[in-house]
Order: sequence, then structure tokens, then C-alpha cells
Amino acid sequence: MNGVPVAIPGRYAIEISVCQEMGWTYMDLVSTPADMVDEVIVRMNAQSKAEQMRYNVQKQKTQSSKGKK
Repeated sequence: MNGVPVAIPGRYAIEISVCQEMGWTYMDLVSTPADMVDEVIVRMNAQSKAEQMRYNVQKQKTQSSKGKK
């Protein structure tokens, strides 16, 4: 979706995303305290939301500039 990451569905989608983001193996993931993994997920979600908002603002700017011509 034009540079905005889209979640890939699946049984281990969140776990795979965390491993990719952090450069972890699955063993790294399961040996990390759950509260830290939860914090990583919260931060990933916040980053994704911010990127989506920036994309939407840029899209609106692009559309409004096309309408002014």
C-alpha cells in the first residue's frame, strides 16, 4: 500500500513481525521476557499507525494540489 506496511495474516504473524523487526531468531523471541515483547509490539503498532497517518496526510496534500490546477 504505497510504502505503508500491511500485516500479513497467519497464526504466527505477530511473532514473525517481531523477529523481523528486532533481528531475532524464534529462540531469541521465546527467551525474551513477555513484557518486553509486549512493549516491542506496542511500539511497532504505534510506528505503523504514525506511518499510516503520515501517508494519509501526504495523500490528501497530493489530491488537494491536483484539484487546484
